[in-house]
Amino acid sequence: ADLSSCRDAFDVARAAYDDEKLAAQMDMEIRTMAAEDAQAQLRGTMERAQVEHMRAAAAKEAAMQAELVALRAERDAAQEAKSAVEACHNALAAARAARYEEELAARKEMEIRIMSAEDAHAQLACARETAEFAESALAATQADLTAERSRRAFFQDQAQALEEALRETQVKCDNHEDALRMSQDCLLSIMEECQCPISHSFMREPVVAADGHSYERQAITRWLA
Repeated sequence: ADLSSCRDAFDVARAAYDDEKLAAQMDMEIRTMAAEDAQAQLRGTMERAQVEHMRAAAAKEAAMQAELVALRAERDAAQEAKSAVEACHNALAAARAARYEEELAARKEMEIRIMSAEDAHAQLACARETAEFAESALAATQADLTAERSRRAFFQDQAQALEEALRETQVKCDNHEDALRMSQDCLLSIMEECQCPISHSFMREPVVAADGHSYERQAITRWLA
């Protein structure tokens, strides 16, 4: 009876051991499957990260190439702009030199005109001073007329005489102004006659051609050559 009880207990213990072993195997299999799934997910994540890294590296390289091309284009554009600026500076220097020569010739001609105009202005100023003096005398006469009514007729004659003088002075002023205008017109015509019909600049060495017109020697020589 004891032996039978021991066998029954042994069988029960063995069955329990087998159950626990089967459960442990099943648990191990589940854990192994979970670990394999985790490794597969990690592998996929690493592969995706590697692909993204390769894409980022390719994009970075393309951006660097584009930036290099842009820098080269900017350098070429800067060199072209520098060349254009140098050409503009050279053209500006030549234009300034030509303009200086023209201004120098025009300044000499203008000095001559100014001297003539100053003479005319001096004559006009003298006439204006005479007119101002006549106007002041007329104003004084009118004040005396207000103060001394008894001598009105005499001062009226004086005022008329002064008015006549003022009119004569005004006529003289008008004549001087006309003379000034004629002088200016004469200067303009002289300037036009002093310009070469070919180069349209003031003649420094004028010559008379067979057609009777005056030309700059260098301009007519180049024209006939």
